[in-house]
Amino acid sequence: NDSWTISTNYVAATTVPVVLPFADDLDDLGQWDVTGSWGIDTNLNCLTDSPVGDYGNSMDTYAQSAVNLTGTVWPVLRFTDSYRFAADDYGFVEVSPNGGAWTRVYGVTGTQSNWTEWVLDLSQWKNQPNLRIRFHLITSGSGTDDGWRIDDVSVTDRGTHALPVPFYDGFEQGGSNWIERAWLVSTNVPYAGSNLLVYGRTHVRPETYELLNLGASADLSLSSNPKVTFRIRGIVQAYSALLFQVSPDGGLNWANLWAV
Repeated sequence: NDSWTISTNYVAATTVPVVLPFADDLDDLGQWDVTGSWGIDTNLNCLTDSPVGDYGNSMDTYAQSAVNLTGTVWPVLRFTDSYRFAADDYGFVEVSPNGGAWTRVYGVTGTQSNWTEWVLDLSQWKNQPNLRIRFHLITSGSGTDDGWRIDDVSVTDRGTHALPVPFYDGFEQGGSNWIERAWLVSTNVPYAGSNLLVYGRTHVRPETYELLNLGASADLSLSSNPKVTFRIRGIVQAYSALLFQVSPDGGLNWANLWAV
């Protein structure tokens, strides 16, 4: 008889969704399932795709956890990260309600030396009892680098936030009315006033759906003819789109009102 030896690099840490609030300072893998070389950088006490040396070529690995969003009103994911990727290598944050269909809500490549906090809106998946969240590394067959470091991951419920109508934001006081941190306040030739909001990444990562969400909902039941006015400038590359969307049900479903 032939004998077989089966080996795996999959580490099972947890398989049950965590009840909110979920918070992990990532001193260990107690709340994560990981594949490949994902592990804890014991010098910095953070999660990384390669605790020792560079990540490898042709990698497709992840670190995954899950949360129970039952009863939530406005769930958000927070984390801090830094990274250094070779050309054509990427890291993604992806979510899935069933472990099959994944949505990319954040993507990185290139270099970010400083630790930066990100806040991602998960309202589209509120009330999901077992929402999977994973940090996903995909690399090409040539060139490696130090990789992705992630720390202080949390999922919390923001609850209800009301928007006063009429509402105006010229970003003179910063971006505190909005949730997505990939957009940054700038003084580079605003239409009016001294500030405007710009997309702060070097370029948009492949097949990534990134949001700039207003951090409150508006009650328009007493409005007879509500309108939204905004001004934009810039360039949208091929195979990409900028959409203006509204949701009538707290972020579960979105309708496109404008696109370029």
